Amino acid sequence: MKSRTQIIHIILITLLTIMTAVLLHSCANRGSGPQGGPKDESSPVIVKSSPDNRARLVSSKRISIEFNELISIEAAYKNVIISPTQKNQPTVKAIGKKAVITLEDSLLDNTTYTIDFGNSIVDYNEKNVLKDYQFSFSTGADFDTLQISGIVLDAHTLKAMSGISVGIYKTDNDTAFETTPFMRMTKTKEDGSFVIRNIKEGKYKLYALNDFTQTYFYKQIGTDIAFCDSILQPDVHMHGKIDTIWSDSLKTKFDSLIVDAHTEYYPKDLILKSFKENPIRHFFKKCTRNGKNNFTLTFGATPLKQPVLTIIDSTEHSNWYVQEKAMRADSLTYWITDSLLYKQDTLKLSLIYLKTDSTSNLVEKTDTINMVVTNKIGKKRNKSNEVDNQNLPLLFVHNIVNDMEVYDTLSLNFEEPITEIAKDSIQLFIKKDTIWTQVPFELIKDDSLCTKKLNFIYKKSYGDTYKLNVDSASIRSMYGRTVDKFYKTFRIKQLEEYGNLFIKLPDMPQNGIIELLNQKEQWVQTAFIDGNEYIFQDIKPGVYYIRLIIDENANGKWDTGIYKDNKQAELVYYYPKQIKIRANWDIEEEWPYNNIPWEKQRPEELKINDSKK
Repeated sequence: MKSRTQIIHIILITLLTIMTAVLLHSCANRGSGPQGGPKDESSPVIVKSSPDNRARLVSSKRISIEFNELISIEAAYKNVIISPTQKNQPTVKAIGKKAVITLEDSLLDNTTYTIDFGNSIVDYNEKNVLKDYQFSFSTGADFDTLQISGIVLDAHTLKAMSGISVGIYKTDNDTAFETTPFMRMTKTKEDGSFVIRNIKEGKYKLYALNDFTQTYFYKQIGTDIAFCDSILQPDVHMHGKIDTIWSDSLKTKFDSLIVDAHTEYYPKDLILKSFKENPIRHFFKKCTRNGKNNFTLTFGATPLKQPVLTIIDSTEHSNWYVQEKAMRADSLTYWITDSLLYKQDTLKLSLIYLKTDSTSNLVEKTDTINMVVTNKIGKKRNKSNEVDNQNLPLLFVHNIVNDMEVYDTLSLNFEEPITEIAKDSIQLFIKKDTIWTQVPFELIKDDSLCTKKLNFIYKKSYGDTYKLNVDSASIRSMYGRTVDKFYKTFRIKQLEEYGNLFIKLPDMPQNGIIELLNQKEQWVQTAFIDGNEYIFQDIKPGVYYIRLIIDENANGKWDTGIYKDNKQAELVYYYPKQIKIRANWDIEEEWPYNNIPWEKQRPEELKINDSKK
């Protein structure tokens, strides 16, 4: 007879064996078990809120919105916009299935509040977005319902500006945009569109701002801004369409009337074109002396007046430098001509220039600069020592390739200013059959006082082969260094390798500039005008875009706006399709640029690229 303890052990062993078998069977048949339901692709659904959406006579500063599932709020500080704008940052949290907002400012009387969540509310697990959700309530018995809508585009590219703050002010404050946060505001969607809701009756000014600092007013010059030229007075119109249902086929008796009513808010379809003001602040940045015989002064903007340079020592120096033609408007390069000076490793310089002070006025400023030679590591030739060794050859770079474009200008760019050119020792030849024939040319200097670049002007022929010969010592620098012998052969591309584009405009604009842009929207050519046509010649095969600039001040370029002068950026139009240029083809396009809405001008291919960035 077995004891009770033995019986219990037998039962436990039996149960353990059964459980092990079941477990092994389950592991061997993983696919046979429950696999879960389909992936959740639904946005969170609002269950209830306190107070109710669009509630009146609200006195609580705490808003709670409950959903049917766990949620999170993405980048609440950046994405959740509350109007009227709050002085103290509100608390916005996701707590389980609830979005809880606590306002820190006192509630204003008889005011409609709007909490614009945008696309910030998502479900916790799958991140499905509740798109464009807004919650509103009123502290008074009335509820403001007027609204203003439109789109924000970049003034130069007509690109849709997403995430831009758009807001309004009352018209009685001309400086509000520079001193006070928006009264009511929203942010633009990916397509640049915006709607400012729950506005009271009245007159308003409308602005847009790329507000990185979340101040909601124009604080930093150089930020994207836009403004509407006219005063806006929001209004609402009721529209209705009546349809008749006839009771017989002859339409002699009607059975009923159907009224299709809808509401439209004005103004709508506004277009704000954003621009960056040129931040013109004049100041001295730095002095760089990479070689003994030259130095560069860098400023915050193009100097309005030539700086005054004086060497500080016991000796009086005059005409001790020549200034290089500026490649960058804010940088000035000087070449020292006095050997007693450039042989010194350190020079002390007095610099007198114009600087913008704290009141934005230009004042004369004097700085003392110690110029020390900077030795760059890793260079085969140390430029700081070259000036002492005239046996080293004068180096230059050229732009010659095997197949030259017909519109390229052959050029030589020297490492230091040149003073002597023996033109008879420089020859350009053209190859006809097997014979090289000399070609006449002109040498154009980039600057007569400080020449560092030579351009060759000659009559080009499509498809012909050329050769440039430069004899040794034919070009000498101001420091006595001469070039080595150089020769290079190249070909001008065939006419058949290019295409041409002819643009006809029904209305020829005054001071119109039409630009050819590549796929990266980089400038390629500016068209010339022949009668009523803009013509682009000798274009390489590829995909291009066309942009028209209305050059109001006729300075040959696009100019941005100036807010204080109430001046918008110059108008820009885009041909709404990409243009494919093929070799040996002429393309003609007619462009009624005034008949195409601005928001539809930017080509679809560019819009697709915009969305990928």
